[in-house]
Amino acid sequence: MSGGRGPSSQSRRERVVDSVTQLSELCGPSGAEHEVCDWLRARWEPVCSEVRVDRIGNLYARLGGNGPAAALVAHMDELGWVVSRIRDDGVLLANMAESRRRSADSALAQAPIGQPARILTRNGGWLPGTFAMATGHARPSQPGEAGRWWIDAAFASGDDARAAGVHVGAPVVPGTRVRRIEERLVGKAMDDRALLAIADVIATTCDPGQLARDTWLIATVQEENGTIGADAAARAIELEQALVLDVAPAGDIPDQPEDLFPLALGGGPVLVHRDSGVAYGRAFGAVLARAAAHAGRTLVDGAYVSYGSDGREYARAGIETALLTLPTRYTHSTYETVDLGDIEALTDVVIAWLEGHGDGKSVVA
Repeated sequence: MSGGRGPSSQSRRERVVDSVTQLSELCGPSGAEHEVCDWLRARWEPVCSEVRVDRIGNLYARLGGNGPAAALVAHMDELGWVVSRIRDDGVLLANMAESRRRSADSALAQAPIGQPARILTRNGGWLPGTFAMATGHARPSQPGEAGRWWIDAAFASGDDARAAGVHVGAPVVPGTRVRRIEERLVGKAMDDRALLAIADVIATTCDPGQLARDTWLIATVQEENGTIGADAAARAIELEQALVLDVAPAGDIPDQPEDLFPLALGGGPVLVHRDSGVAYGRAFGAVLARAAAHAGRTLVDGAYVSYGSDGREYARAGIETALLTLPTRYTHSTYETVDLGDIEALTDVVIAWLEGHGDGKSVVA
């Protein structure tokens, strides 16, 4: 890889682990992404010529470079819950914030029983709790009563909860910590913090003088809530290209139909040709394939039916758009799992593209 302020390959891997870990463990539900935004802004302001946040909370950072304006796009928000009721005894009931797109059964199935919870309060901070349900001797005797869960935050009463800043509508996210198991990282919000970590490594290690594109890093809000942030961000900067980074559900797990998500962890980054919202430009895909070849990497081809990303909004805005994704097991859970080799490969492809190594005659991907 040419150019860069870059550390060695090994130190870059440790940098990725550190960035993914820190980003994953931040609170950032849709509509309350400020912790993630503040972390990224502190990292990018020293190395970018322009950094700003718009009124809805999207973060824009101009890394620079020589050539047409292009953006790396990844979202800051994670799936979460909202407090729906504060009981008199201080126990909090909650609903999945994105349940408008999922059945009630699915929302219950996603509840991380026994996991730590973080309840965001009126003052901008958070309080600890536990996702809980009746267990053992207290388990309901009637099958129809099973499956209810709540958040136990050790409040003595509902008034105590409210005095601490908890309110109906307060966002809740898991408080899960990241674990490294050999070459894999396990934790919450790898969707999309692992991809933001790639953008961070690029921002803090690449030399803008080596880039063949005037590069912007864009971190969006409320992707999980209907690509709301990207709808605004796609019109905020005049761009020729947008490369959206997101996760790709990996189907190499038990009880998964082989043809639904035929991807495996460790198999390399995925070039998405079509999802439920966009048919991505084949010429752009060919550029990325050539960049991957220059970097000594191979892209896996992907096409999805029940999947969407911020790419929809950039394509709608008339910007040439592509979607590169990171294979991820157990998406939308507290134990999303990614492979460090896949992260490194995706980083190499993006840097090769930014340096212009995929440019040349257009060949359909």
